[in-house]
Amino acid sequence: MLSVDLPEGGRRPGQMQRELLEMFAAQAGTAVNNARLTEQLRREHGRLKASETLFRLAFDNAGTPMAVLSVQEHDLGRYLRVNDALATMLGYPLDRLLELCIEDVTAPEEREGDLEVMERVVAGESRIERAQKRFVRADGGEVWAAVTSSVVYDHSGDPLYMISQYVDITAARQDAERLRRAARTDSLTGLGNRVALEDRLAAGLVEGQTAVLFCDLDGFKNVNDSLGHLVGDAALCAIGQRIASCVREEDLVVRLGGDEFVVVTDGLGTTTLEELAGRIRSSIAGPVNVEGQRVGITVSIGVVVADAGEEPQAVVRRADALMYEVKRAGKDGFRVAENAVDDAVI
Repeated sequence: MLSVDLPEGGRRPGQMQRELLEMFAAQAGTAVNNARLTEQLRREHGRLKASETLFRLAFDNAGTPMAVLSVQEHDLGRYLRVNDALATMLGYPLDRLLELCIEDVTAPEEREGDLEVMERVVAGESRIERAQKRFVRADGGEVWAAVTSSVVYDHSGDPLYMISQYVDITAARQDAERLRRAARTDSLTGLGNRVALEDRLAAGLVEGQTAVLFCDLDGFKNVNDSLGHLVGDAALCAIGQRIASCVREEDLVVRLGGDEFVVVTDGLGTTTLEELAGRIRSSIAGPVNVEGQRVGITVSIGVVVADAGEEPQAVVRRADALMYEVKRAGKDGFRVAENAVDDAVI
């Protein structure tokens, strides 16, 4: 607003002068407003620049591996920005990592899951994703990481990019795997234990023709009594390895305890099961030399094939019972249950 005070001659401005004054007032107001907007934009730009600088410093120098990934359909999963911590975790130089996409550093078995996550993001179905996944380092090694990913959207709700943070959990998973193996391993022989047996039978009885060979050493108590438990334990380890050498890689050999061993195998018919039991018997029959002592041991074996829907414990009990029939018949032999199927049928 313009104010005219003490005009010359005391005359009030005429119509034209008033219109000119109003025009000048409007222009002055516009100039003042533009100046205010310019200053406001300058301050906002400064705050944005400071915010971007803070983000860059926090991102680049973070001890936590981080990445910004594209969620655009034409370059889905490409690295837009990575920090030193991620480059170190994956073993790549920063500039090389920026040439790759998430698929290039992901273990093949994990890639389908990555694609599903990205598709959910693009479709607007997900804003935060959490997962544990396996990555492949530049040197070919593998690293497990817990990944938390957040999607950044523009004002219209379209996804701009994804920010991911990674926590290396390789050591934790290795510890968990060691504990899992220990819980399924016989501490003396390194073979499977009862837990491993039950797990394998539970899976095998669902999948198909599963056979159990129950092996009990004949007169082993005499070895412990005459030569001592150290010799007896060494003999058990040697016998366990002999049994393991008779079976396929996919078969399971378990020491139940004492001098009892169990073999679980799938997809074998009567003839092949008889051949397998014969190999185990012959392998164990050879003298065992331990601690300077020569130990002769034989074995009685009961072989059964699981019936459809049979409980794992019931299968083991049947094999155990058949083994005792061999013992009563004179030991040092084997017997295959009548429900085994001919090899030609399998």
